[in-house]
Amino acid sequence: MSIHIGQIIKEKVTEKRLSQEALGKMINTTKQNVGNIYKRRSIDTQLLLKLCVVLEYNFFEVYYSEEPLKSMRQKEIEAFNQEIRALQNTIRQRDERIRDLEEIMNSNKKVISLLEEEKELYKNKK
Repeated sequence: MSIHIGQIIKEKVTEKRLSQEALGKMINTTKQNVGNIYKRRSIDTQLLLKLCVVLEYNFFEVYYSEEPLKSMRQKEIEAFNQEIRALQNTIRQRDERIRDLEEIMNSNKKVISLLEEEKELYKNKK
């Protein structure tokens, strides 16, 4: 992997116009440690999570731009898309079934209405 996470963190800190000292206070470390973070090619996940929160940026997402995580993400996305298509199909089938049942119900209402009319006619003949 050619990701230099420290550089990316430094870029985001610069965008936020934070000093090393200010970031240090936000993550409970020293200015010197922040400088060391900028030099790192890898970083502890707990620290990275803390940086995600204070800088309001998902640094973990950076790793999905390169292999093997890129392929893994694509497989996950395709699996989600298949699930979405299956759910959409289920919804479509249920909607069709509801329409069919509504038609049956309306037909039954008409039959009931006709039977009630017939009943009244029969009563009136007696």
